[in-house]
Amino acid sequence: MGRIIGLLSHRRIVWHTICALFATMAVTTAALGCECDASLPPISGAYSPELIIEGVVSPQTSHSATMRIDHASKGDVRKSVLLTFSEGWGGDCDSSPPYGEQIVIAGARDYSGNVPFNACSLVVGVGPQFRADLEAYKKKTDSMVEQAKTGGREGRMALAAYLREAGESHRALDLYRSLYEEDSDMALLIPIALLEGSVYDGDPKPTLRLLRQRAPTNEEWQRKVAYTAFEAACEIDASRKDWSNVHSGERCKLENAQLQNANFEGADLRGAWFADSNLAGANFKGANLFGVSFDQSSLIGAKFDCKTQTNTQYFNPVAAGMINVEGTCNAK
Repeated sequence: MGRIIGLLSHRRIVWHTICALFATMAVTTAALGCECDASLPPISGAYSPELIIEGVVSPQTSHSATMRIDHASKGDVRKSVLLTFSEGWGGDCDSSPPYGEQIVIAGARDYSGNVPFNACSLVVGVGPQFRADLEAYKKKTDSMVEQAKTGGREGRMALAAYLREAGESHRALDLYRSLYEEDSDMALLIPIALLEGSVYDGDPKPTLRLLRQRAPTNEEWQRKVAYTAFEAACEIDASRKDWSNVHSGERCKLENAQLQNANFEGADLRGAWFADSNLAGANFKGANLFGVSFDQSSLIGAKFDCKTQTNTQYFNPVAAGMINVEGTCNAK
């Protein structure tokens, strides 16, 4: 597999990221100086929360509370869940939940099954259309679950893929693991590792080690292994130059990566952080570099085109030494 560069991985579903994305109103907590996103959370798909639940919260300890579940619109939860939280510093969103009133929250489970909470977990401004969309999602999910009960292995595979796409990562992960335990299908190690890399406090490295041990040495499988490691654990094989269409794990930090002349055409590198790395001559045509940091990294002669996405307010590819292979791009 070549030399694997050790990289710092920030877990993909970091609680504060979820809260910033999925809170539903510009809620300002004066004491904390906390301001949350104004939009309702997406119910399914990319960046959607794992759980959308409604109920009443009762205090338990100074850093936890019990939420009685009246409606579990998204996610497989019991009659109650334990919310964990911190009493935060000024300027952040750490906060205890409101007690004794009906609330809706969006979030994710941690490794122990608890649900971390902060002020941005609250879903406010819930209207009839959002509730109707939640009910439609729940009906479809319940239908998929029932079909899986009688659909054999194929039905369970379909359910696992559906849950993964919908953002119900823990349910999908549990199902993929049970499927793997039945027949040790090597291909299942890929979604297992990717989900382990996305859940709160997940660790994909043991699964990646098993995948490397079992994978054939042909290029097709070595590419699958390399791409899975990149997305799940922010690990990169420096001997590989073709990274076209790869997806990086969220907020991955890649340090001292020697990737000169590497091909990242069509790659989705949003949020990646290249520190002290050599990317001279690399190909970024059609790549999504929105939010990418190139801290003390060389981009001399790296190529981009008019399909390359960057945040021009913070990053000027030409000033960094990159070359637009199309010369100029028309302003849109």
